[in-house]
Amino acid sequence: MAPKHLVLLPGLDGTGELFVDFIAALPESWTATTVTHPTDRFLPYADLRPFVGAAVPQLERFVLVAESFSAPLAVWYAATNPPNLAAVVICAGFVRNPVHGWSGAVKALAKPWLFRLKAPRTIVEYFLLGQYAPCDLLQRLRRALQSVSPDVLSARVQEALDCDARD
Repeated sequence: MAPKHLVLLPGLDGTGELFVDFIAALPESWTATTVTHPTDRFLPYADLRPFVGAAVPQLERFVLVAESFSAPLAVWYAATNPPNLAAVVICAGFVRNPVHGWSGAVKALAKPWLFRLKAPRTIVEYFLLGQYAPCDLLQRLRRALQSVSPDVLSARVQEALDCDARD
């Protein structure tokens, strides 16, 4: 039987707030569990891995959907060969440093002060949402990011730049 349960792993904000419309659009026969990451303290990937294992159903087949920052977590979890994992979907994600040659510049810029600023819409669209993103999506993204400590966001960017889940 095809799986009808999704386990959703959020992007950089870690809140899962940006999955709200997606979950609302699911057929009634589907269910979803959203994993969230702490917004007030940074946890490295190794410490976030148990969050995935705790969220997955033990008996029901499921699909793991990972957005952006959480893609390495999905890959590491899938590599444990859980018997009821039917598929992994990675959305706008990466399994190793997503900016390669730009790492030094991004690390230098991705400090907590940067996440205290309100980025212009064009920058947010270019890096996070895509051109002509709906205004309500832009507002939800801004709210999600504002709910997370700038220190945590900065540390997550640094963590993503150092990750390598290819093995």
